[in-house]
Amino acid sequence: MSIFICVLAVLISCADTEIELEDSIIFSDTELMDSIDETEEEYEIKIISRPQAVEKIHKKLLANKKEFLHNRNVNLSAAERYKKGDLRVINTLIAQLSEPFSDIKEMMYRNLMPAYDGYPYTIKEKNLRSAIVNNLWSENEDEEKLVIELLGKLEIQEGFDAMYKHLISDQSMFNGDLIFYLANAPNTIDPLLFFKHEIHDGIYSNSYVGRVIESFPTYIANGNKEIENEVFEICELIYTENVIPANDYETMDMDYEYGNPPKDLLTFIFNYGDERFKDIANVFYDDYTVGDLAEEYLLKFGMLLSRKEILLGFKEPSTFYAAMLQAPTLYSVEFDTRLIRTMLENFELLYFGDAYCFSCEDILSELPIILKEMDSLNAEKYINDFVNDGWLQEYLLNGVNGWQDQYAEHINLLKSIDFFTEAEGDRAMTYFEDGYIYSSQNLFNISNRYFNSSDYAFDDYNDLIEKFKAISDGALDGIDIHATTTFNAEDTDPIILVQAFLNDTIYQLEFVDYYYEEYWNLSNLHIFMNQLHDAANGNEEMSIVVLDEVYTEFIYVSKDQMKQIGTIYQ
Repeated sequence: MSIFICVLAVLISCADTEIELEDSIIFSDTELMDSIDETEEEYEIKIISRPQAVEKIHKKLLANKKEFLHNRNVNLSAAERYKKGDLRVINTLIAQLSEPFSDIKEMMYRNLMPAYDGYPYTIKEKNLRSAIVNNLWSENEDEEKLVIELLGKLEIQEGFDAMYKHLISDQSMFNGDLIFYLANAPNTIDPLLFFKHEIHDGIYSNSYVGRVIESFPTYIANGNKEIENEVFEICELIYTENVIPANDYETMDMDYEYGNPPKDLLTFIFNYGDERFKDIANVFYDDYTVGDLAEEYLLKFGMLLSRKEILLGFKEPSTFYAAMLQAPTLYSVEFDTRLIRTMLENFELLYFGDAYCFSCEDILSELPIILKEMDSLNAEKYINDFVNDGWLQEYLLNGVNGWQDQYAEHINLLKSIDFFTEAEGDRAMTYFEDGYIYSSQNLFNISNRYFNSSDYAFDDYNDLIEKFKAISDGALDGIDIHATTTFNAEDTDPIILVQAFLNDTIYQLEFVDYYYEEYWNLSNLHIFMNQLHDAANGNEEMSIVVLDEVYTEFIYVSKDQMKQIGTIYQ
């Protein structure tokens, strides 16, 4: 992966010359890490400072932007326009929020929802936030449910405070939803304590309990050990007090109106639980719905198979994984290297055999961890001695030599340089422990100073400009900037003209987009945006840095942070 950062190459003094081609600053991309393209291009950023020219261009810029927004917004609702940055609709939204619930109001709530995997978005205006919060006490149940969802997804403190107040008021029909979305509040145990009280009082329904169970992984991810223990205690309470009727566990393959509470509870217990749930796992060990999960859970905390069964288990894809998980326990008793040899040689046969091995990829990801657990000092020797295939040998060697540990180190590094907040770092660590992070690059998805736009259409540079502004902590707010796309009749590649007005100066970038609608020409625009950033703030410490051009990944960091983040990619 290439990492790019803009570097000032040539600076020409800003003397007044021709209006059309005034003072120029030339920038070029510079390699910080490895694998940069061999060809090196340079792009001009023109700076125009003559008052008459600035006034003329700025006026045209504003007119083009107004026309563009009008054309884009003509079929958009006020909520959709607001999400695209049109603040003129705030009063319209507040007025709509004060009206009785209707289909139009329902659509407004849905349009205000943050998009899944979208760029960082929240509602900053206090008056608009308050107007939304006020509807939490709506007499219309459909509206109340939508407001709970909106506030929960926005993850703003006023929303969390209002939802908890609503929860303990006993006025809501949707306590399950309230507890579900309050899980996004950092280190909050109070909703769980409220739910436990409800259980003791017998105030619950299947849908209520099911919704709360769905929130348990989030409470653990965003919480601490105290919250984790509280979640586990509630799980025990739900099971032992028959909050979910006992016969419901016999019909877990059935569809429920709201989720599947018995199956969801057991799935959570066996994936996240500690040793206290052993007895429950033994009950469901042979269940065809959750039996595999119960078996894996039991494997984490004790022996289930004999030595003979483990060795036989290494011969079949369907039994290899279970045998592998129990091998460290047996090895700790016998210290017999034949166990390791049998495991490695049989896996190589299964992995490269003629028959399809449906579980081999899962086994491969776990095998280095198992080897280190069995004999970390000699794991490398066993791989060299017992594995013949070069690729497999290299993969396992990389594994036992510490690539698993590197991710945890990367997370701690990003926390130490304040790229991650404490909460973001804890969430990243949880994702890593649960197996959701497979590359260093994915760590950046945790931060609101990171953006990936690979799912977007690549035909509107104004959209990309908004993404740059969204991650830059307000440093680019207040700059009049607009991009126009012009097609030459003789050429299918459009010309992109980006103009910005800042400090009585026009900044202008023009380039041909050879990859129109395939991916954005990020090399040009990110240099331009960084130049605007420095001019607006007089601060060259912070910078927008491109991690990957094709997938349009970029972050907002200081130069010192960039140097330290660079160590992740070395």
